[in-house]
Amino acid sequence: LVRSQAAGNMLLLLAGGDAANAPRVEATLRQCGMSDRVRICRHVPDNELRALYRTARWFVTASAYEGFGYPAVEAMISECPVICHPATSLAEIAGKAALPIPELTEQAIADTLRTALTLEDTARNNLIARGLAQARLFKPGTASKHFLELLNTLSPNSRG
Repeated sequence: LVRSQAAGNMLLLLAGGDAANAPRVEATLRQCGMSDRVRICRHVPDNELRALYRTARWFVTASAYEGFGYPAVEAMISECPVICHPATSLAEIAGKAALPIPELTEQAIADTLRTALTLEDTARNNLIARGLAQARLFKPGTASKHFLELLNTLSPNSRG
């Protein structure tokens, strides 16, 4: 969610996506009368993505499956609070540093977005601080080091 300079209101920016689903998304936005409140940026270069994270009010991912969760980590590093459904890797990646979407239904997502938009600045800033602390757990190279340490504890040769 980003603040529109012209209107002073929030816009929903959809970053990424694929060509196969784009017409369906655009048609849904037209049907709902939301075309003026939503921007779609399918291909966002890395340098522009970092700028989007830094200027966004919230990073939202409403996914039942997430690989490692890099977008959430990138958002937290950029001091952009995260809203996500704590499924698969996002439960660990975001931890207590995200505003959770309790279930992936239209109603739950809408309710969580309403909560985010009415959240006091102090609570939002608390999520940002927790996000920065959480993101530090995922410095480049640390995940593989911790995985190797885990494997070594499971190795039959490491048991006394």
